Amino acid sequence: MLSYQHGFHAGNFADVHKHVIWGWILAYLKQKPKPITVMDVYAGAGKYDLRSESAQKTGEFHEGVERFIKKLKESAEASSSFEGYLSSLKKINPQWPELSAYPGSPALAYEALDGDDRLILCELHPAEFTKLRKAFPQQGRRHQPAEATRVPVTFHQRDALEALVALCPPKIRRGAVLIDPSYEVKSEYAQVAAAVVKAYEKWPQGTYMIWYPILREGRHKKMVKQLQQLIESLVVHEFSPATPVRQGMQGSGAVVINPPYLLEDQLTQLRPF
Repeated sequence: MLSYQHGFHAGNFADVHKHVIWGWILAYLKQKPKPITVMDVYAGAGKYDLRSESAQKTGEFHEGVERFIKKLKESAEASSSFEGYLSSLKKINPQWPELSAYPGSPALAYEALDGDDRLILCELHPAEFTKLRKAFPQQGRRHQPAEATRVPVTFHQRDALEALVALCPPKIRRGAVLIDPSYEVKSEYAQVAAAVVKAYEKWPQGTYMIWYPILREGRHKKMVKQLQQLIESLVVHEFSPATPVRQGMQGSGAVVINPPYLLEDQLTQLRPF
């Protein structure tokens, strides 16, 4: 399915949940001075304009990233726990703390990496892929400043799960993968689980983060259970807003395979915010 476009939902509570965890994973991997490979197989547009018609139509970022920032202001000490995530937000919003844009997971990864690392971005949707390339316009140009080329980015316009299996293992074996489809089709849950297991068999050293929506139907449960049965080293974290959601997504979940050793402790810091 190619109907889903994340611009309508950028910066919502699920994005905050997902991207804070993703930022912690990247920060942990960057603690060592060894290069890493980061793959984002559902990269989307890379960055999102919160002033756009689509973002303003739903206004989901008001109850997501905007509310998160307000909560953090009440606890200056806690802000250090979310330093990487906040750094990316500040960089993309020149009038900070006023929000005009939101960094997608590719932008978060790009900010966390350096020239020895590799960033692999996959997106099948033609319009989103075009936006993704424009979000990193310096790639592939000659005579560009050193800052512009500090992180090599490889783009793939291809099916995410096919790419996930095909591109594993990468040449640089330390690294992480983000898998966060829209799950518009019911069968996608089973397809994700099958592809992740295949990729894990080829690249057991990698850290895999699988995001999923929590819906009233509970479609994610079978996928999570299957991963728990087949892969020993993983953590599961789910979050639902304090204010019940009347329809649509009720919460946000994440399975992290080969999690950083401090991740479970860090996850306890999320709920107050």
